[in-house]
Amino acid sequence: MVSREKWIETGYLLFAHEGADGLQIERMARILKLNKSGFYHYFGTLEVFHERLLSHHIKYVELFAADITQCHDFVTDFLPLLMRHRLAAMVQVQHKRKNKDLLGSAIIKSDQLIGLAVLPIWMKHIEIHGNENLAFRYWCLVRDGFYQRVELKSSWYSDLHQHALDVKEVAQLLALGSITRFESKINGAV
Repeated sequence: MVSREKWIETGYLLFAHEGADGLQIERMARILKLNKSGFYHYFGTLEVFHERLLSHHIKYVELFAADITQCHDFVTDFLPLLMRHRLAAMVQVQHKRKNKDLLGSAIIKSDQLIGLAVLPIWMKHIEIHGNENLAFRYWCLVRDGFYQRVELKSSWYSDLHQHALDVKEVAQLLALGSITRFESKINGAV
């Protein structure tokens, strides 16, 4: 017997891949090899399903945030952890790209949970000490840039690893006031 959770898991996976456009009752029923009446039995409407999907996402992100608090290093601990939680990250990505209204407050809450959990190792990584506000703002910029570039099928780890090294270098150059060196590095890369 297929449970309510199977519908949610299928919807979550589709959302991670395609955003809200992937959340079609008939399509989920085909994937699960079920009649769509089962969907209506469990949820009644697509709106109720969206609410359940939201709750599922928040629970997933809370587990992710708890795991982050066990990390000691951004590159060696957090990046592999992010790989294990890439589905939740892709739900965040899809929301940022396409569906700002569907998961709205849940995505904001998720960004805050993850951001606050990662902040201590992020500050250590970029070597910004004593200025949580600046470090958090830099994290948000880097995160949103990542959201714009990443695909579920892409090779995340190598891209993330290089990105983490690059953002650390930029933070160090800015901290040293080496704007000229930074500008020449960017101009050389273009």
